[in-house]
Amino acid sequence: METRIKISKVALFECETSFNTDTQKDTPTVRLVGDKIFNIQSKDYEHLNKTLEFNLKRKLSSQYCEDLSKVDVKETFTEELFPEISKRGRKIISVVFSLNTKKKDSILNNLLDAKESFRSECSKFANIYINYKKKMRGVLAIIQFELVSTKQVIKFISIITADFQNTAISTDPEKAIKQLDKVFDENFKTIIIFPFLIGRKGDKFYISENQAKVHQKTISSDPNLLISAELDPPDFPQKILEDLYKNNNYSLQEIIDQIGEDYAKKANVILNICSKKLKISLYDFVNCFDLIHETEGQGLFIHGKEIGVDISGHNLLNEQKIRKLSLNDLSRKLKENAEKKIQKN
Repeated sequence: METRIKISKVALFECETSFNTDTQKDTPTVRLVGDKIFNIQSKDYEHLNKTLEFNLKRKLSSQYCEDLSKVDVKETFTEELFPEISKRGRKIISVVFSLNTKKKDSILNNLLDAKESFRSECSKFANIYINYKKKMRGVLAIIQFELVSTKQVIKFISIITADFQNTAISTDPEKAIKQLDKVFDENFKTIIIFPFLIGRKGDKFYISENQAKVHQKTISSDPNLLISAELDPPDFPQKILEDLYKNNNYSLQEIIDQIGEDYAKKANVILNICSKKLKISLYDFVNCFDLIHETEGQGLFIHGKEIGVDISGHNLLNEQKIRKLSLNDLSRKLKENAEKKIQKN
């Protein structure tokens, strides 16, 4: 069964965060390259069409896993779709992500179904994305394409991000396309393909409209893109946190800036207290906890949050079964304990 990819529409955005001297804040901006939606079936854009088509074929036919913590790689029928692509280079593994919304008007569905509104839907997504991203300089491509076989045509949307650290992208569409051709060939960070192509029976393909296939250069390539696209696989925020902490000299607040508040609320740190382990979200730990260290012991100061101590549904604090200490009380108690130790010695 002959199968091919046909790219119908492409929106290209230059994304940049610059420091605004008037407001003294970073200001995100997105610019639609060429101020138009490209039909790259035109001969003028033949080379970019081939570059994007190759990338889409390679990622569409890649092996995949559903659980990042196990990396249980699934063999997939899609490797047979484009054998000339699958056999080239090393095997690549993508990850299947679930949509974290059941809305029919989800962001990915709106991009997939858009016709006359494609430009406005793409601009809306680009602005959501750059407002999640704290600092960036790069390119965003949103692509509508079709998988065409002899008996079926399936629509897909793909979102690609790529680094672009050089000079500004030309305002001339033809020059801009030449600049970006190499960018998407070599410097991509993340590729999302929606819906997820899950199988084939005879001449018919089957898709999952609740999942997307994602390929990233590294696990922490661009988590903000996944948040913007409403994708959220199991344990993913935790994996990003661990990867960033191991491989970078970031403070905890810098990690939150990198992964965004949404993921920081889903990724956990573990507190070891009296041989017991408590999971606390990274966001809450940084914003609500202070560590106290004294010669007489260590403690946690929790601000802005209520504390409860329960036994069988009874709140011991409300029933005044636990003494509450002020900071002055705590200081006095530590001093008394220190004096008792001196007297014993």
